[in-house]
Amino acid sequence: MRALDDEYPWVFGRDDIDLLEDEIEDLFQQFGRVSSKSSDVEVQVLQEQVETEERSDAELAERLGLNMLEPRGETSSSGGFQSSPTSSPQIDNMRLHPLYQRARAWAQELRSWAKVAYETGTPGKGDVFRVYANVNLVPIKLFTGLHEEQHGDAIGLEVAEQEYQLALTYLERIIESLTLVLVLEEGIGPLVSLRGQAEELRAIVVGQLAAVRRKKGRI
Repeated sequence: MRALDDEYPWVFGRDDIDLLEDEIEDLFQQFGRVSSKSSDVEVQVLQEQVETEERSDAELAERLGLNMLEPRGETSSSGGFQSSPTSSPQIDNMRLHPLYQRARAWAQELRSWAKVAYETGTPGKGDVFRVYANVNLVPIKLFTGLHEEQHGDAIGLEVAEQEYQLALTYLERIIESLTLVLVLEEGIGPLVSLRGQAEELRAIVVGQLAAVRRKKGRI
């Protein structure tokens, strides 16, 4: 271990979900309201996320008969998003799940493209920012869904269904925005590939949702 690692060991011990959520919080701090750094476009994209999360949580709370929803072991973060627990062996196993790993690698590549494209003014600024702002949510939601599904009880399956549905919602928004960007900027090879990967992930998540609903039907 290098001297820097010894001096700041917490940097290398942080969970990757925390880092994904930190990036989302950074976007809210920079663009969550109209300012010199943002416009109505960025604010609308982030408001769309908040409304989606709040509506989803309210629907889940109603299904579970709860006045306030706080999923097991989770704490609220800014923007209405929630952090998953990060310290148990089960959570460590979730980090290695093939679906999460696939979504994480895809999101990392797509976010890198979206960040550069947004900052350099690629045509379709609003849709580029929509991709940029939504992409981290896909692995976050899948991670939480996988974690809750493994409990196998009624509450766990309800939360897992909610998280997979949210992952699907964000995937569909990303695919929609990528398609619009590609209309303006034809021939972006990597972007075509990333959209294709998003469509493959969407099909997998649809399967996860169907499997959870079958499990719910057996309880």
